[in-house]
Amino acid sequence: MRVALLTGALCLLSLAVRSQSATDTTAYPRKEWFPKNHLFAPILLDPLEAQVYGSALPYFNTTGERRINATDFDKRDRELNQGTIVPFAFGFHKPFYRVTTAPGQAHEFGLDVASYTQFQVFNDTSRLAKKPGQLVYKIINTDYRLSFWYNLRRGRNSYRIRLYHISSHLGDDYVIRYQLNYYTPNAVNYELLDFTASRDFPIGLRVYGNVGVCTRNTRERDRFNAQVGAYYRQPGSMRQRLVAGIDAKFWQQTDFKPGIHAGVGYELGRSSQNLTAMLDMYYGYRPYGQYEYQTVSWVGLGLYFNPF
Repeated sequence: MRVALLTGALCLLSLAVRSQSATDTTAYPRKEWFPKNHLFAPILLDPLEAQVYGSALPYFNTTGERRINATDFDKRDRELNQGTIVPFAFGFHKPFYRVTTAPGQAHEFGLDVASYTQFQVFNDTSRLAKKPGQLVYKIINTDYRLSFWYNLRRGRNSYRIRLYHISSHLGDDYVIRYQLNYYTPNAVNYELLDFTASRDFPIGLRVYGNVGVCTRNTRERDRFNAQVGAYYRQPGSMRQRLVAGIDAKFWQQTDFKPGIHAGVGYELGRSSQNLTAMLDMYYGYRPYGQYEYQTVSWVGLGLYFNPF
């Protein structure tokens, strides 16, 4: 009887081991449609990241004017320094096919779409004002972007190859206000191919770098750009955690002078769709819109959210 029981137990153990072995050998590669989370995490402080964000900027300043001829400048540029702006973006990025080849090793294909709108908030004293000095909200500009990308993850290293198109459009309020009935120069209408590498460290620090090349004719836009940055996210599973970071972008179009975006604040939530509230600071060329030749600086509060 004991021999029979022992034999039966050994048979069951053998079957369990074989089953586990079969599971281990057939689990990879694992293929998924529309997977959750991201192999390459969004770069939160990139002004052109596909995410949802909005900022309130008590301090905002603009300098820089476009020359019309030898003695005159475009007077609209001065008026863009009235009041402040409210940058708002709506976007998302979503992987649609992922292959996991081993624990911590996977690659995926996906896309993202986003729009970036800047509202100007100021006291209107022009003849178009309904009431002299009335506080108004006017759309200056909206950019639209569509991207296709390939992400690769290898442990703590992640990589992204991306091709995107972006186009910039003046707001109706702005066109009507200045009675624009002619073409305005616009270099923010191009396609760009870029490569980004990122590494995560156990202490919660992420560092990344990017290089890109514009595929348009150089008469329309200068070719090259680069980006570097670091982002700290307090390790742990708390409902709120400290975050801080800095991002710098360099465009040949603006003589490689950096646009520096920094922030410090808290991330709220425990999922990948967390809300982040930050003290938001920027200095450099305007990061979006047709008026990218202008130098802007701001300090305010920014709210960031990734819906997918």
